[in-house]
Amino acid sequence: LWGLKRICAGLPAADAAARGRPLVVAVIDTGLDYFHPDLARETVWRNPGETLNGKDDDGNGYVDDVIGWDFIEEDNDPWDATGHGTFVAGIVAAAAGNGEGIAGVNPRAKIMPLRALNSIGRGYSTRIARAIYYAVDNGARVINLSLAADRLSQTEHRAVDYAVRKGVVVIAAAGNDGQDAARYSPAGLAGVITVAAVGPDGARAGFSNWGPAV
Repeated sequence: LWGLKRICAGLPAADAAARGRPLVVAVIDTGLDYFHPDLARETVWRNPGETLNGKDDDGNGYVDDVIGWDFIEEDNDPWDATGHGTFVAGIVAAAAGNGEGIAGVNPRAKIMPLRALNSIGRGYSTRIARAIYYAVDNGARVINLSLAADRLSQTEHRAVDYAVRKGVVVIAAAGNDGQDAARYSPAGLAGVITVAAVGPDGARAGFSNWGPAV
């Protein structure tokens, strides 16, 4: 858990305690394995306005979106067939002290799984943007985008701007090409908190993007 220790090292006691708040975190990725043994059942977000009845109970345009939405298949089952989205969700909110896997940064977070990347990790800016709008409009306080394309997207920019204006924190991966993150999307967009990778020694990982955007 060296990564977790680095993230939390030096935090004042009050900040360390605050990491346990049950914030809703939208993970826009390849989906979620919501039966994973290191993700407690209560970790998966539940839409309070929706029930499984074939109707759009909350009127948000998505029928039976009880736990999130799949923007690839356009249905209410954002299942992760590849594992990347589940891996990311675990870094955020894996259960602590259960003898399984890792511990997340905030095990009390509620993961809102939004599938916008296909089985090989590719997706369109339009789907990513739709997922951002969905997350904001359905109560997410944090949006995580562990994805990157080597061009700036105005479609994603408008969606990120909407999230930021609504007070939602948007986190993006810098990218893994060893390049300047400023030309990558969403990493290089205004309002995004862009995160690069380091190794156990604290030095930048050789594959990680870099630059003033980070």
